[in-house]
Amino acid sequence: MNPLELFPEAAKWNIKKLVKDINELRDRFHHKAKLSEIYQCYLCGKLAGYENKDIAQKLNKLKPVTEGAIKTACTEEINQYIKQLLRRPDELEKTMNWARACVLLEKAGYRTESQPESKDFPATKSPLESEEKTDNISLKNNEDERHPNFVTKGTTDELVANIRRSNYKNIQQQYGKIQLLYVSQPVNIDYLYVDVNLLSEPNNYSHLRIEDLLQNHDLREDFNRLGLPKQLQRISAVTALTEYPRLMVLGKPGSGKTTFLRHTIVECNNSNILSDYVSVLIELKDFARRVKNTGRFSLKCYLDYYLKGCSSEEIKTLLEEGRFLLLLDGLDEVAEEDGDNVVNEINDFMHEFGQNKLIISCRIQSLKYRFDGFTYVELADFGQEQVINFSQKYFNCINTSLNQNQDKVKTKTGEFIKQLELPENKSIRDLAVTPILLSLICKTFSYQNTFYSKRHELYEHCLEILLSEWDETRNYKRDKLNNYLTLEDKKKLLRYIAYL
Repeated sequence: MNPLELFPEAAKWNIKKLVKDINELRDRFHHKAKLSEIYQCYLCGKLAGYENKDIAQKLNKLKPVTEGAIKTACTEEINQYIKQLLRRPDELEKTMNWARACVLLEKAGYRTESQPESKDFPATKSPLESEEKTDNISLKNNEDERHPNFVTKGTTDELVANIRRSNYKNIQQQYGKIQLLYVSQPVNIDYLYVDVNLLSEPNNYSHLRIEDLLQNHDLREDFNRLGLPKQLQRISAVTALTEYPRLMVLGKPGSGKTTFLRHTIVECNNSNILSDYVSVLIELKDFARRVKNTGRFSLKCYLDYYLKGCSSEEIKTLLEEGRFLLLLDGLDEVAEEDGDNVVNEINDFMHEFGQNKLIISCRIQSLKYRFDGFTYVELADFGQEQVINFSQKYFNCINTSLNQNQDKVKTKTGEFIKQLELPENKSIRDLAVTPILLSLICKTFSYQNTFYSKRHELYEHCLEILLSEWDETRNYKRDKLNNYLTLEDKKKLLRYIAYL
């Protein structure tokens, strides 16, 4: 099936170059295969000025195809890459108006010659001239005809449901499992996740004098808790998600920020929370890296590439209706040179689409930017009940992979909790309040049935995780200073601070 034989009017376009460029974008952004022959036929039909029903009528002589299938295929497989290729998304944002797209493609050099006259397809059916004919017609009266994917408020709920269905499998595959430190295989996030609490006020908001810090503290026993308020109001994460439209979730290294956001999108995906929203999780370092290729930091455009089963204009409709839950992970992981651009885009996005729910995560000590209208909270340390719950789930995951029965799991968990509660293990309990360090402690116990025989080895291992290993496992490098400091250099600095 030769697309140009079916649609000879498209011969005025450099189809070979256009298809090649589209394929490069498909591979770069979504790792998709090259445009199939049938998709190339759709592309040529659109460039030749045909409507979906006319393309279907021509193709049905060779292969059964419906008008709806062509519309869906163009939306998912062609349109978004045309917009990306032109780097002019604003001009095509309301709809994939092929008349306007043809004008921009011609300016971009994809047209090889002037449009030939055709007996069967007169110039009045040209997309360029069709656009001129509608100039004196109001957009409101002509919207449905010019924009086949136009969505009214009456169909918003249905559109949300359709997008959720189209993206359900992808979200489950992408975020349904997590990789534990020192565990070879990923585990189902629901098998390990423990409900977390949030502090209503981040700890770094407390400004105390040295004498205040030292008051009522036994430095030998409480040094690692020095300066932390005795009591802060805790709220459940689910409550915060439903009550606050804009949430900045802060946390220490390894406190579970990313896991919290991943669990949130999976729960939303399974309709356990916020089932009337379209949820999207964006890793900000990945967002910054990808949009560098376009030269435009746009969350709206990124959603166009991310979501399946919907057009750009449908996404904009839902944004205007406030039906998105955007989870932006790792503000602290954005490269220094991209930080201002990313923050400016978040602010611009909120200004235009502030009616949507937005959650950002960031390391508490790395927060350099302030956002208006956000509620700032901090992931709370695990309490005793959460430590027990997590350890039970951890040993269950580990021992299931080793084909051990549930009785052994219960025995292992019981012995772990018993030893952890011993007075001589108080310092280990203090470390176990952080998920990443609790994982390390559980991992060690699962093999040895005891904690580190030499306590300083545990401290050193925990320090190495916090200083370097946790970032290395995610292939992330922080600011330029960190590139010049080895792990040993960082340890020396900490020794010097401790001595002071």
